[in-house]
Amino acid sequence: MLNIVNQYHVRPDHVSAVGIPYNPPARRGVQAFDIFLLGGQTLTVMVADGAVLQQARDELIRAVDNLP
Repeated sequence: MLNIVNQYHVRPDHVSAVGIPYNPPARRGVQAFDIFLLGGQTLTVMVADGAVLQQARDELIRAVDNLP
C-alpha cells in the first residue's frame, strides 16, 4: 500500500493509469492529478505544493512500473 500525500492509501496493482498534473478550476494555488483504478474508480489528489505533487506522482508511477 502506498500512502499518497496523506490523502489515500493505494495498492499499486489496482492502478490502471496515472493522470497528468493540472490546475483544477476554481481552486487557486492548487495542483492535482488523477489516479485511475481498476473497476472505473478515480481518485483525485490535490496539493498546494507542486513539488510534493510531482514527487507523489513519480513514486506511484515507479511502484506501478516495478510490479512483477
